[in-house]
Amino acid sequence: MSDTARPHFRSGRPNGPLRSSSSTAGTAKASSSAGTGFGYQDLRARQDEPELGTARSKSAGEAHPSGTSPASRYRRRQLQRHAPFGPDRIRWVEMDARMQDVTYETALARSGALEVLAAYDPHIVGTLPLDIAIPGSDIDIACHAPDPLAFASAVWTAFASCERFSIDQWVGGGRPVVASFRILDWDIEIFGAHVPVREQPAWRHFDIERRLLDLVGPGLRSDVMQLRLAGLKTEPAFAAAIGLKGDAYVKLLELQTLSDHELASMTASLRL
Repeated sequence: MSDTARPHFRSGRPNGPLRSSSSTAGTAKASSSAGTGFGYQDLRARQDEPELGTARSKSAGEAHPSGTSPASRYRRRQLQRHAPFGPDRIRWVEMDARMQDVTYETALARSGALEVLAAYDPHIVGTLPLDIAIPGSDIDIACHAPDPLAFASAVWTAFASCERFSIDQWVGGGRPVVASFRILDWDIEIFGAHVPVREQPAWRHFDIERRLLDLVGPGLRSDVMQLRLAGLKTEPAFAAAIGLKGDAYVKLLELQTLSDHELASMTASLRL
């Protein structure tokens, strides 16, 4: 990115309005339900000698030791069965080993992200809490950020020194801020939007997927894992596994509005 496109910072903080960047390559993953084709305002930083974030947290408690929960063991068996053959298989095995050596909870605790973002109602979303992650999955944190500049400043101050740090702002769709960085071989992505977390598509998709896994049973987790390992994204994998037609992102949001009783009735034939 050219120097003229980069906003000026003093002491690690944005000191003016976020300017449009000529680059449209952001780190955010936009679902079709949120719209696509957004331009970006780029606040990207790159550090020659990255360090861990300035904030630290207490060690995160885990319900099970690393990789020992039934769902985690099941996920690993699925990875072993369905990982691609050839050179990619070696890479996947190595990535999965790193995921077990340093759990995402450990990386999250080391980053201090939940403490830094406490004022923004942070919630972990995505595949990791659902135990359907595959090698390369990142840690997704959704936040409520009614003041994008204040949110960007807080994120920049805490994490600008981290490896692969970048921060961007969409110029459409409510202008959310998206930051990413790496800690302990884990990629962390932080998404801050002006609407409350529980109204954001990422949380709503996470909520309906969690409920479906609870209601349908382990057969659904198996089907979703196989579809994800075959190359589908999470929402299309869930839609295909339960037979939803049309736009997977939109259809899952529609399901999320159903009560547990309505959802249980709809999925009764799928229970395994």
